[in-house]
Amino acid sequence: MSDKIKLLIITRGHYGCRVIDTVNTYGKGSEVSKVLSLQKNLPSFIEAPEKYIPKKFFQDIELVHTYSLHPDLTLQVVREAKEAGIPAVIMPGEDPAFKNLGSRKELLRIAEDKVSIFGPRISCAISPPTGSDVADRYVNEFGIPKIRVKINDNKIVEAKVLRGSPCGGTWYVAKNLIGTSVEEANRWAGLLAQYYCRAPRGYNPFDEKKGIHIAGDLHSESLILENGTKLKVRKLP
Repeated sequence: MSDKIKLLIITRGHYGCRVIDTVNTYGKGSEVSKVLSLQKNLPSFIEAPEKYIPKKFFQDIELVHTYSLHPDLTLQVVREAKEAGIPAVIMPGEDPAFKNLGSRKELLRIAEDKVSIFGPRISCAISPPTGSDVADRYVNEFGIPKIRVKINDNKIVEAKVLRGSPCGGTWYVAKNLIGTSVEEANRWAGLLAQYYCRAPRGYNPFDEKKGIHIAGDLHSESLILENGTKLKVRKLP
């Protein structure tokens, strides 16, 4: 295994594009080796998914982070990952292929215990230990956010990202926390994350919490002091 994890990022429309920039800018143990871009508008049923998911993209890859967001294509991603000997695939859990129980069983059947599949609701909702060495190395850098803050005169004077969201939102939050009062820091971190986030949003009384709100909560809870304790003053409403 190389010093840096070789990533295949599969984008669809604007989903996944920020991950490329984030890994290229902040990745110390990971690098984007290949990018497969899918069009935003796709047929609801794809009879020949191999036309969209070429085998060549999976060669010499150690981890796949996919935003294919289509049941037929996501299944094909796992097929190709298994054939290429790739040990892990990360797919945001908004993908219906992972939310639907039947499709999830099919994914696991295709993987045959040779590919570890991770389907967090959003990409910043995963952290080690995952049970996969290669996934652990990646999400130790890009996963559940952790920001170390320094306080002076009851204000945030320094904010350093220890682990950031793959979309880069954590670095945006950290930059804009400077000068915030301690009392408002957690709440402001969550609001900044929601402003930056591209995850599904909106309100439906019959639906679970949207991805954007999960991102807000995770960033609201991400602040730690220099001694390692959490800064937890005020949460999002």
